[in-house]
Amino acid sequence: MLESVRPAVELKMSSLASVEWPGEGNFRAQVAEALQNLRDQFRRAADQMTGSPRWLTVDEAAALKPRIEVLIQDYRADQSPRLPSLSPGDGAFTVVSHFGPPLD
Repeated sequence: MLESVRPAVELKMSSLASVEWPGEGNFRAQVAEALQNLRDQFRRAADQMTGSPRWLTVDEAAALKPRIEVLIQDYRADQSPRLPSLSPGDGAFTVVSHFGPPLD
């Protein structure tokens, strides 16, 4: 029975976003938008699990937080100026040099 139930929102283990470089402000805005899209997708999936069938309570779904790792690869022909560093401020993501193993 469970195999036939398919959530309307599927989460992927990894996601790719391309960001263009017209300047630092635009770069930061595009990265912020990509991160917000990931958070929104995660929240929709968690919220759907409180529906029917009910796999999570509303409180359990609200407590879930995505683990977001950001790997930045600079493919610009001219890499000056350097890309700005990203600071997660609220701990909502981690900037990494390579992706870590999936959580159990």
